[in-house]
Amino acid sequence: MVSGWPRALLGNPGNVVLGDVTGDGRLEVVVGGSRFDNTTPSASHGELYVKDGSGNDLPGFPLVSQDLSAGVTGAGYGGITLSDVDADGVADIVTAEGMLSYGASVTAFHGNGSEITTVRRKMLTANTLRASRRRQ
Repeated sequence: MVSGWPRALLGNPGNVVLGDVTGDGRLEVVVGGSRFDNTTPSASHGELYVKDGSGNDLPGFPLVSQDLSAGVTGAGYGGITLSDVDADGVADIVTAEGMLSYGASVTAFHGNGSEITTVRRKMLTANTLRASRRRQ
């Protein structure tokens, strides 16, 4: 067994991706998922972890996708892939960020947890699509 592993994660982890998201030549472990929070009824949020080879969180992580006080349900990070979307020579984290209450988006992050704001793309929910069709 590798020192520092296994690591416990809260909630429901999704897919796991390995890649160098810091540009230091070493692999990091990227894990996304969701977690229900019993302190706020019917609320959940997504969590995105990036761990170093020893299992420690990188600075800026974990990221939490939702303020639980908003009462949004069905949140989570999933479908994670790594790609150099900003052409700086370092892999970025690209993920689907889902919220059942208001839809989903594709979001990208640098290896320090900062969002690449030019990438966020909101996707239509079924309710939004039905409403837009009614207006046409």
